[in-house]
Amino acid sequence: MERILVVDDEKGIIFGLRQYFGQQGYGVDSATSAEEALEYLAANKYGVAIVDIELRGSDASNDGLNLAAFIRSHAPSTIVIILSGKDSPETHERAREAGVHSFLSKPARLSLIADLAARLMRAAAVAAVIH
Repeated sequence: MERILVVDDEKGIIFGLRQYFGQQGYGVDSATSAEEALEYLAANKYGVAIVDIELRGSDASNDGLNLAAFIRSHAPSTIVIILSGKDSPETHERAREAGVHSFLSKPARLSLIADLAARLMRAAAVAAVIH
């Protein structure tokens, strides 16, 4: 069973994604800070990490894009989706440099986030079979 990590300081987003993916049979862990996410990443393997850029309580060095870069370098098979209210060319460039797979702007419908994550996981599974 694929596991999903949701990192966001908005409890509504965590609740919605946990409910949706849980009903689809996925295991879901959630963190409200980069520090908490790092603890989950040390203990588990994830198919997808959905990460907010701005995490309250985290300093600038532990923002979501730095966390995304860490995930991509330490767990390269994990798909990283950025979810953020900061939609600027600079933010998109930092996301690209961090190696994220997709960038969604808030507010995004939960169904859009979930469909994108599921589609990316299916594509990764197919690519793994081909290689």
